[in-house]
Amino acid sequence: MKTRHKFTTYLLIVILPLIFLSIIYWMHLERSLLKERQEQAEWAGTVYQEYIDQVIRETKENLELLSLSSSVLYMDDKKTELLMNWIKDTDSRYAGVYWLNRDGVSISGTNKNFHHYYLIEQNDMERAVKTQKAVVAGTKELYNAHFNYFSIFAPILDQDKKVQGFLLAHIRLDHMEKILKMLSPGHTFILETKDKTRILDINAEGFNGHST
Repeated sequence: MKTRHKFTTYLLIVILPLIFLSIIYWMHLERSLLKERQEQAEWAGTVYQEYIDQVIRETKENLELLSLSSSVLYMDDKKTELLMNWIKDTDSRYAGVYWLNRDGVSISGTNKNFHHYYLIEQNDMERAVKTQKAVVAGTKELYNAHFNYFSIFAPILDQDKKVQGFLLAHIRLDHMEKILKMLSPGHTFILETKDKTRILDINAEGFNGHST
């Protein structure tokens, strides 16, 4: 009876508090790990977003600047083709650069397979004409079996601010994916258009949510 009383006392004073403290510790540890993973995911998302914003911002600025000087070459096919190739060769992120007419049809560019093709949608053209600024196209381009593109284009304006055509660049998604993996390896990332079309994903097998 005395032994049983000692065991009960030991259980109440030592074992149960120890179990209780262990539960509290593991709950705290779990919350800490969850918070750490969330902070890492937010950090990775910020890194990804800043890089993508940088690519888009720099491309817009380059196209808008070049479109100002390009208007004087509008009727010179040879010089415009040289200009397109020079633009593409200056940045490995570009898969192709194209000169489009007012209807969005390619009339010159770095890949002759796309000549006389509609490379931008009507609603995107209207947006560029209205703002007279570079625009990110709202659809994914699938022109190559090895990598995809998305498009950024700027209107080419004459002296009266009327649109003569458009200067368009295809941005290589495979190049962006390579850089993003180097910036933050192991994290899941999904990039979608406004209509929720997935154009790029990293470590996202079986993931059905949105970008992180």
